[in-house]
Amino acid sequence: MTRLIEVLKWLTKILPRFITMLPDEGGVLIRFGRYIKTLEEGGHCILIWPVIHTVESVTTTRQIVDVPTQDVLTKDRIPVCMNVSVEYVISDPYKAIYGVEDFDECLQELTGDTSRQVLNGYSFDTCVDFMHVVQLEIFEKIEKKAEQYGVDVLEVRVPTFTKGHTIRLIQQ
Repeated sequence: MTRLIEVLKWLTKILPRFITMLPDEGGVLIRFGRYIKTLEEGGHCILIWPVIHTVESVTTTRQIVDVPTQDVLTKDRIPVCMNVSVEYVISDPYKAIYGVEDFDECLQELTGDTSRQVLNGYSFDTCVDFMHVVQLEIFEKIEKKAEQYGVDVLEVRVPTFTKGHTIRLIQQ
């Protein structure tokens, strides 16, 4: 009986089968390591040979990435602590899988760099009084750059924004 189970497991590894993408998934079909086509959600009448074909998939539902709290200097050199979160959805599975090694990490780094760059252009009082403008500018810059990762940015939030500890400046 155990021999029969082993044979059945072996057969499932080499026999062809049909592929189904879940409603919240997108993926790419790969033949011998080369991209063949993008697979949208739902059933696909594609004969998959496990030895020849592979399917890589990503979740296409809304996701949130949080950038850890970071210390930033404003234009008037006041240190602030801020936390940024980005809500996004994957729009192009091919770009998300092949455009970058880890799109989640890239989006986190992009958000951190962009938020620091934007805050360096505003004074502390402007940031406090017009945080919605700061968030909008961060959103627009991230949205443009994130397209190359196959990601649509839906919303950018700055839940934490307070005066921070003194930041040591590196003397040049």
